[in-house]
Amino acid sequence: MAISKISVADITEPKNPRAAVIFEADNDSQESVIRSLMLIMGAGRYFKTEDFVSVHPAQYNFYVIGGPVTGGRIDEKILGFILNNSEWLVQKRIVLFGFCEPGEQAESVLQSIADSLGDAVIGREVIHVDASRLDMESIVRVGARFRSLKEKGSVSLEPSEVREHIERFLHRRKHCVLSTGYGDSVRGTSVSYFYNNGHVYIMCEGSGKFANIILNDNVCVALFAPPTSKSKVAGLQLTGRVSIWHPDSEEYRRIVKIKGSDYERLRSLPFILWALDVKVEKAEFWWADLAEQGFAPKQVYYFF
Repeated sequence: MAISKISVADITEPKNPRAAVIFEADNDSQESVIRSLMLIMGAGRYFKTEDFVSVHPAQYNFYVIGGPVTGGRIDEKILGFILNNSEWLVQKRIVLFGFCEPGEQAESVLQSIADSLGDAVIGREVIHVDASRLDMESIVRVGARFRSLKEKGSVSLEPSEVREHIERFLHRRKHCVLSTGYGDSVRGTSVSYFYNNGHVYIMCEGSGKFANIILNDNVCVALFAPPTSKSKVAGLQLTGRVSIWHPDSEEYRRIVKIKGSDYERLRSLPFILWALDVKVEKAEFWWADLAEQGFAPKQVYYFF
């Protein structure tokens, strides 16, 4: 299939980072890698060069382009795609990659292509693929790097505005899902919470989730708001580290005071009501209404 050219003037950028993976593959293992990378990167699609048509450039603003490298050359179809579409590709954000056998070098091949696309290329990756055994941990790390580059294309609010949205969302709700994990053990527990200045506090009895927390203090807190007549769907994911506080501790007293509860009553219960203190490190807020305001619906804030 011939690839139709498109005028740069016809290209519009999606507000949300959206990826197109343009690739060629020599075997099923390489195609499996592409599917895994797409899963990790999020919003987007993958295409063989012959399947990419002229309407697609307007739908994507992040491109991952590559294929097999053998004998010091990348797949001819990839080279042809870049040559035939360079006019609009230079307006995009591009990561180049090359598949090659372990031990084979491909850096110079990717560098040569990058030179022809100039500042549009924001990353290069050599992916060593052993057809007999895929190193999935390595592939996942590549996907995470691609996702990080993709997300940098967001149309972002000012950090102070993002935090304001996040804290308003948290203050208006009382329930969340606390996710914990260690090894093969994972749990998602519905709990009540209250929020104060970068901390999510949860008062709870002992349970299975504490087994995970004792071994791994990394946790995730998730909230969801369905659409209403006044607002579209929204969600929030918080990641951070959790501390466990006993009622005898001064920190427990401080948390109870912030909450406005009766410390003596809690202390007199026939069971220990522990305090979990999640110090939030990263918040990922997703609200469909933001797209109508000219911003990416997903906004990220770091509590540092």
